[in-house]
Order: sequence, then structure tokens, then C-alpha cells
Amino acid sequence: MEGALFLRGGLLKSWKERWFLLQGAALTYFNSQTDRKVVGSLDLSKGGKVETQAQAAAIASFPVSADRCLAISADDKQLLVYASDESAAKAWADALKNAIDAEEFKTALCGPHAEALARILVIR
Repeated sequence: MEGALFLRGGLLKSWKERWFLLQGAALTYFNSQTDRKVVGSLDLSKGGKVETQAQAAAIASFPVSADRCLAISADDKQLLVYASDESAAKAWADALKNAIDAEEFKTALCGPHAEALARILVIR
């Protein structure tokens, strides 16, 4: 998934439009859709978490509409973003949660119970 989101800055706390790209568990962002120089990234495989609506708006401490706000965190880093509308925020939240769930599933398959899980999946 890819698209524009507004990202809250670190030091100045201003909101700037950035182009985000979600590939697997990697969330990368750029200054614009045409600029492919990476400005930042987040590896959702490292404890990825998405908070929606009121939780994120409260963290943002900025008068943004709660139904458009997301807090995305992983590996001790947090991004506060908001979408242009409610449906875009929901689409991003769903895509991010699916990416995190897929990563957790892959981790479970490679973990200590991988063999037993694989047997269960083969039986079904």
C-alpha cells in the first residue's frame, strides 16, 4: 500500500505531508510521491503496533480529528500520522495491522512450536 499521510515532526511538532510505502513489514516514507530518497522508515517486524483514533489523537496533543489519526510504533520509534479522510485512515490502519499480524504469524512458524503448527496446518 502507498499514499500520502501527514506526519508530525520531531522537534518542531509541525505536520508535513509525506509519501508512505508499506511493503511487507517495512514502512518507508519520502518527501513526495516522486522523490525516492528515503526520509525515514519503520520495521514493523520489531514489535510493531498501531493505535487508532482517540489513543493517537491524545498522544498527538494537537487538534486533529481522532477518526483520521494513527500512532504507529516499532523498535522504540513512534510515528504520529493523520490521513486526509476517515476511509484512508481505516485503510492504512487495516493494512498496517495485517502486516504486523503476518509478521507475527511468520515468527510463530519459525519459533519453538513451528513443527507442531505446521502439522496442524497440513492436517486441515
